[in-house]
Amino acid sequence: MDLSLLKQSDSPLFIFFVSMAFGIMFSILTGDHEILKGVLILGPFLVFCWMTRRFLPEVLLFFFFGSLLVFTKADFVKLEPGSVVEITGQVKKVYTDDFFMGKGRVLLGGEWRELPYKIMVSTNKSFVENGKPDSGKIFWAVGKVEGTTFQPILKSEISAFVPPIGMGSFAENVRNSVKSILAKYGVTNALVFSTFFGNKAPLDNHFKEALKNIGISHIFAVSGLHVGLFYMIISYFMSLFLLPYHVKDLFSIFLTAAYVVCTGPVISASRAFLMLLIYVIFRAIDYPQSPLNILGLSGIIMLGIEPFDLVLPDFQLSFLSTSGILLCVMAPQKKRPPFIQALLIGGAAQGVTLPVSLNLFGNIALLAIPLTLVAVEFYLIPALVGTFGLLFFDIIKIKPLAFIFAKGLEFLSVCFEIVVVKLSEFSPVLRLESPYNYFAAFFVALLIVSLLFFSFAHSEQSP
Repeated sequence: MDLSLLKQSDSPLFIFFVSMAFGIMFSILTGDHEILKGVLILGPFLVFCWMTRRFLPEVLLFFFFGSLLVFTKADFVKLEPGSVVEITGQVKKVYTDDFFMGKGRVLLGGEWRELPYKIMVSTNKSFVENGKPDSGKIFWAVGKVEGTTFQPILKSEISAFVPPIGMGSFAENVRNSVKSILAKYGVTNALVFSTFFGNKAPLDNHFKEALKNIGISHIFAVSGLHVGLFYMIISYFMSLFLLPYHVKDLFSIFLTAAYVVCTGPVISASRAFLMLLIYVIFRAIDYPQSPLNILGLSGIIMLGIEPFDLVLPDFQLSFLSTSGILLCVMAPQKKRPPFIQALLIGGAAQGVTLPVSLNLFGNIALLAIPLTLVAVEFYLIPALVGTFGLLFFDIIKIKPLAFIFAKGLEFLSVCFEIVVVKLSEFSPVLRLESPYNYFAAFFVALLIVSLLFFSFAHSEQSP
């Protein structure tokens, strides 16, 4: 039996992306003196090589390429846990008012040196100067380093923020303009702004905890749905004008890129936009590709630019969930009712990310899959379309329609907030304390790999 990861092997770039990720992880672990973990990761890689042995030379090539990406930074800066450092850079993503992800330089031995990886910064609210963190802002922080070498957390005793520059300044101006337009029409609930730009920081802490308890926090991450919907709406309006096909595509891509930049850009939005851009390019040259191939090429490009992003939960969750969805959609299936099919796709996305979620949070919201489907259908899509509509009618100066959309958005957001808080009061959550969550994550990951293995083995044996 010539078993390959993908039936008909129509997505080799996805296979190469996975191999490259193995190589990067191996080098990161061995570079962090975790030799045993580095050796252990070779076990799953050898199984992967056997499953994809049809592409064995290319798989090994991308493994070594991934390893080389890390080893070329052999002299990179390592922040030792327990050390006190001074860091300055740019805010990449804001989680709360006192916790964000940044990228920049660290002062070591009187010299500012570039950090090759992103760092989490936990700030002391009592000693924050010049406002709150926001995507694109320049930050300065001093504190003690905790966590691991490649997933450091800076416990900052004092920090400061200044307005962003360059594209960060453009993104901030756009976000402020959208916020002022929403306020002008009476949309005061921060939920609408957070949904549009994927920034949960302005939301109330109690509401954010409620979202986590029912397992739908991820719908606020700007990803394929946000980016795809934005592109489709822009493309529709562009189709109303008598312009060449490629001009419409170029303009739609340009505006979509501007929207993605305004989100941070966060990893999930960057991945979604890169996939969209690759799809549009292949469509323009009439060279169709499978979605998994496009995902694989996107991953190769992103890891080629920022190999250390592989250790970030945002990267892992984004690519794992998208892989799960695409594998489920592309697998041979019986004809099922749309709702059942949606549940299976949602289950695939949630299932493959479960090991990461267990490892990070140690809990499972048991109703996450059906509640995600309901939230996307009855809140997320209407909220995004409503926001697009409000902004469009404001631009073309049809204020009565803009007010109608605004009233609908405000009502929708208030209702959603009430429902989420009420559901969180009785929604079942399975909580696992350390180290049981790590064992559960391991066995779930093993189960997923086994299911994939036997699923594709069976499909190859089918007539």
